[in-house]
Amino acid sequence: MNSILSRLDLELHPFALLGGALGGVALGFWSQAPFLGLIFGLGAFVLIAQILQQRRSAQLGDERTNVRQLLEQATPLARSGVPLETALGQAAARLEYPGGAALTAALAANAAGRFGGRIEEALRRWPLSELVFQLYLVHRENGGDPTRFMDAFRSSLGMADDLAKKKQLALLQIRWQANMITLFFFLVLGLSIVNAGVFYAALLGTEEGRTLTSISACLVTWGRVVLNVLARTME
Repeated sequence: MNSILSRLDLELHPFALLGGALGGVALGFWSQAPFLGLIFGLGAFVLIAQILQQRRSAQLGDERTNVRQLLEQATPLARSGVPLETALGQAAARLEYPGGAALTAALAANAAGRFGGRIEEALRRWPLSELVFQLYLVHRENGGDPTRFMDAFRSSLGMADDLAKKKQLALLQIRWQANMITLFFFLVLGLSIVNAGVFYAALLGTEEGRTLTSISACLVTWGRVVLNVLARTME
């Protein structure tokens, strides 16, 4: 399981595992087809894990923009002679994002000689902010002009932002198709219940009808998973 998830660049998230298990058990019990419940549950697990991964990627993109702004504000201060720790702390305090607050707390704790514990754990949630902190530690040990690595890091973040925007434009059609497929299934299901409730209830009242509906749900779920994998591959 872990090897398959690593190939898909996914993590074994408890929320995704719980959602897939509940969905699979519910559909398998309703359709009286455990095998279809297993297929749907696996698909729901992978789909939820993909959604969570997309949210993490979006969070990383937001952090990339914020860290770039942080460096843009801190570099002139450091170039004017302000200590790097002070420059980074002042710039991070001006930005309203949790990674900046975590970086500010880490810099203050490190200056007081008590960095670690919850402060270190909070900083690890923001990988780029943590990288800025690690670069600060390297500079403190080796000395030199800090603006060189700050300029280089800011430039690399800018290039990453530009590349990410181009990829998002290229993947827009695939993600739109994936969203439409998912929406279309529930739209047809809702319209069928509203406009042909009696006949639809009769369909769901039979074992064959529940099986067909369950197969449709499995196809929609795994279709969305495949489209997300294709989009991820193009990235």
